[in-house]
Amino acid sequence: MQVHLAKLQTGYVSFPKVNAQDQSVRAAPQRAKQSKIIFHILNFNIMSVKYKVAPKGRPGVVGGGEIKYYASIVRGEKVNLRTLLNEIEELNVANPAVFFAVLETFLQKVNYHLINGRSVKLGQLGTFSPAISSSGVDDPDDVGKNTIRRFKVNFRPSQILAKRLSRVEFDKLSNGIPETV
Repeated sequence: MQVHLAKLQTGYVSFPKVNAQDQSVRAAPQRAKQSKIIFHILNFNIMSVKYKVAPKGRPGVVGGGEIKYYASIVRGEKVNLRTLLNEIEELNVANPAVFFAVLETFLQKVNYHLINGRSVKLGQLGTFSPAISSSGVDDPDDVGKNTIRRFKVNFRPSQILAKRLSRVEFDKLSNGIPETV
């Protein structure tokens, strides 16, 4: 069986060439697509996070008290589902309509498990866990539905994602223009 390397944006991944006489590689194109996705997920390009200087006063102090300056992230545009589908379509991995249907079902199931008090572990992405916030009371017998303020979902990145996030670089913006250091 012959193997060749496919050049991707972030590096190389190998997969077998399809040979009509070799029955063992009939699934090679699908494996190649899967390898391509996994390769991009594991080796994403590290980009810099933009931040700006933001003045903040002390909460609860009349007039704000002494002003301190903090780094504040400059968020880009939100990425919607359509944009993600277009990006996935560019990888030639799956038909966008099929992918969208699978994703919708996936989200419904994640929602179902979270509402039923179960954490949902999504491999190398991390874990979504349900949580509640409640008011404190003096007597344990007073804890009930009326003391629960809200239901929320916490996200805990996987060790792999946390390691990647620790390599993020930061660029300071002044008046919307990156500063050179």
